[in-house]
Amino acid sequence: MSPVEQFIGIARSFVGQKEEPVGSNRSFHIDVWNKACGVPLGSFWCASFLCAGVHNRWKFLTGLDWQLGSSASCDVLLAKAKKLGILHKTPYVGDLGFVLSSDDDTDAVHVFLVSGYKDGKFTSIEGNSNLDGSRNGTEVVERDDLYKFRKPGRLVFARWADLLNDVDTKTVVIGEKKIESIIANGKSYAPLRLLLEGLYGDATKTRLTFDLVPLWDGRTIPCTPIILNGRSMVSVRDFANWQDLNIVLDASDILLKR
Repeated sequence: MSPVEQFIGIARSFVGQKEEPVGSNRSFHIDVWNKACGVPLGSFWCASFLCAGVHNRWKFLTGLDWQLGSSASCDVLLAKAKKLGILHKTPYVGDLGFVLSSDDDTDAVHVFLVSGYKDGKFTSIEGNSNLDGSRNGTEVVERDDLYKFRKPGRLVFARWADLLNDVDTKTVVIGEKKIESIIANGKSYAPLRLLLEGLYGDATKTRLTFDLVPLWDGRTIPCTPIILNGRSMVSVRDFANWQDLNIVLDASDILLKR
């Protein structure tokens, strides 16, 4: 599954979430999303849904970033996309779509995710909307035609996936162990357990435990983990700092030494 497919899958998992009570712009999830974006409870939440609800979870799971930041403001996201040069007049699956208030391309009144292409139409997943495409609706919906009830000339699309760095790999050498790492957005990530085994061998089986977060000898490990390919991965640099290791780089390897 590609990173964009993962992003869409996370968004789709929220379809059906509704305001409680209806018309309040509030619910447990909506409050969490708006708090994460730093706006008052009861604020419009189409952008908060995509930034805090979808992007933050996707970033945790993949270690990737869309470089648009996190905001509850459609205008802020639109301005960042414009500055990054990723705005287009036509959609592509995975794009963010902006509904403009008029011909002024700096004022967006709604933002959504282009979720697929079916029967000749682009579909969309939208928070704070309804099946009619409302900019202040009451739930997360998946619409079968993102253009329905909208003027095509007032839509623009941000192709944030173009900003994703190509995923590369390097081999981490620690002790006698060689571990394949994944490099994304300039950081190298490797499986936490394998890194510890490179230093501590079989003792890792008893010293490494999990209680929501990974623990070493019962204490929280000071490396924020992400989940990649079903494994708990940590930044190699953060791991080296924690274990007081030196990092030596060559053409294809990352050497960790005391």
